[in-house]
Amino acid sequence: MPLVQVLFDGELPVSYRSIHLVPADHDHADDLAGAAGGQANGLVGARHPGTLSFVTGLHSGPVPLRIEAHDEEPPDDGGWEDVVEVSYAPVQADVALVTFQDWEGFTLPGTQGLRVRWCASGMDTAQEQDTRLEGEPAPDRYLLQLWPAPPAPDAVLRVGSRAAQYWHDEARRTPPPPAREERDAALTGEPEELRLGHDARDAFLERLQWGEVPPSDALRRAGDQAAALGRWDRRLAEDLAAAPAAVQRAVALEVSRGACARAGLDGAPEVVAALDALRAGRPVPPPFDDHAAAYAWAYPGPLHAEVREVRAVGTARVLDATAPEPEHPAVDPAASAVGALLAAGSPDPAAAAVGVVAAATWARPDREALVAQVRALLG
Repeated sequence: MPLVQVLFDGELPVSYRSIHLVPADHDHADDLAGAAGGQANGLVGARHPGTLSFVTGLHSGPVPLRIEAHDEEPPDDGGWEDVVEVSYAPVQADVALVTFQDWEGFTLPGTQGLRVRWCASGMDTAQEQDTRLEGEPAPDRYLLQLWPAPPAPDAVLRVGSRAAQYWHDEARRTPPPPAREERDAALTGEPEELRLGHDARDAFLERLQWGEVPPSDALRRAGDQAAALGRWDRRLAEDLAAAPAAVQRAVALEVSRGACARAGLDGAPEVVAALDALRAGRPVPPPFDDHAAAYAWAYPGPLHAEVREVRAVGTARVLDATAPEPEHPAVDPAASAVGALLAAGSPDPAAAAVGVVAAATWARPDREALVAQVRALLG
């Protein structure tokens, strides 16, 4: 009778639609985002030895994931929309799932060559939703199956979503990433073919960040929150970036003021002083001229977490689908307000406006009201 071992069964927070499987002591920065270049499939990149890179439909938030180790090839039950396979040669048994904000370690049954099957459902819905907040049902889900097998070319077994087809097409037109030795050699001189490969991967990462439509130069220059706001509402972000400087400053002031009021911080002397400075066109005073100091002011600590209930023991995260919708927003309004004031102090009016509106979205579910407010200020 075939044996199966569950290595992970829970939820993993993703950012930028990516999960990576790496050695537990992974200490180098391979270009995992381009690891599917030149493959038939674009959902699982297997170009770098000992590592795998997976694409999800959801951009940000937790996704359900189950990992199974089989002693032989499991049957395809047909219950998944998108299915691909790659070969995988682990360099050690201790591995980890790594995302931008999370790390989950587990142990493989061994270090022999494996075949990997990645199954996905709901990628289109997840891509349209973009972000999953606390209490929302999961739009997409994933299954990773592994079993001993000799090396073989990667394969697309089934395509059921537009999102998966997009990534397959991207992989096929993206050149394979250079070997690590080639990248090291490029430090002393970059051959033309290596430069062209870098250019193609840069274009790939550009589409990953901005989508199919490149941003205007004005939006691209509008600070480190420009891409986030562009994903939330591209038209609004573009209009903000193109607005006159005086209008951008007005948006930064009014949206910051509203964020502080919603957080109940508008009466704090430090906030009053910061808003007065913004209104007068002066630099914001401490603590809002420094990221660490501003958040230390809002959360003086020491901070404590109270464990009220343990649902399971182990590495798996358990989702209680019957839990009531939380009454609080995904991000504390105080954090949103502090982020807005920090952004408002930018010397660049476009970065200030874009950054403030992006921060306001963190804790504000009434999207239409925020868009209407900004539109009214834009005129």
